[in-house]
Amino acid sequence: MASHGTVDAVTDDDWLDLLTMAAANVALSLGSYDDMKRNGDRRGQYGFDLVTDAAVLDVLAETGVATFSEESGYRPGTSSGDDVVIIDP
Repeated sequence: MASHGTVDAVTDDDWLDLLTMAAANVALSLGSYDDMKRNGDRRGQYGFDLVTDAAVLDVLAETGVATFSEESGYRPGTSSGDDVVIIDP
């Protein structure tokens, strides 16, 4: 990413790279997840939703971008940008 791994002054290509890394982390995390029928913490939620959410957040947290996730709610960012990544595993 531009600007030392934060979301300050990122390009479209930076976003694509970041989201590609997040998707790869999801694939890796789900590849070792063996209980696809396990429920999550609330009604209608599945364990794989939580695994997916955590995998995406692990990648995005390093950038300082704010996130809003169906599974974990809003997390303010630490960067000076106004960008928010919406996550709906």
